[in-house]
Amino acid sequence: MRPSENFSIFRGGKILGTKGESRHIKDFDIVSDKTDEVGVRTLVFKPSDVAERLKLCKELANEIVVALGEGDNKLLRRMISDHLRDYDEKDIKEMHKLVMGGGVPIKTRESCFKIIIGDGRRRGHHEIQLID
Repeated sequence: MRPSENFSIFRGGKILGTKGESRHIKDFDIVSDKTDEVGVRTLVFKPSDVAERLKLCKELANEIVVALGEGDNKLLRRMISDHLRDYDEKDIKEMHKLVMGGGVPIKTRESCFKIIIGDGRRRGHHEIQLID
């Protein structure tokens, strides 16, 4: 029997979960955390609102595809956007700021399976690994 859902609880009230064979990570916010006298802990949580993050992912994917010279490639755009969904919001905002600001090189490596934003030889660059 395979687990249908998997949740990881982190300090600071952060819960990440996956469902089935999907590799997408879902964010949750804790609504309540109670422990009764027997020691049974009950957590109530709800899905986080990720609309703003998904919007940033789509914008970032569009700019990356255009910068790579593949502006008409809808499949690559969807792959990048889909892959960015699992990145931390802080990293997405940093990449978005770098790419939208312009002047940052965006290139591919290893047969287009890795996209590098910024100078890959220095700190502060970001790598998007499309195939694990």
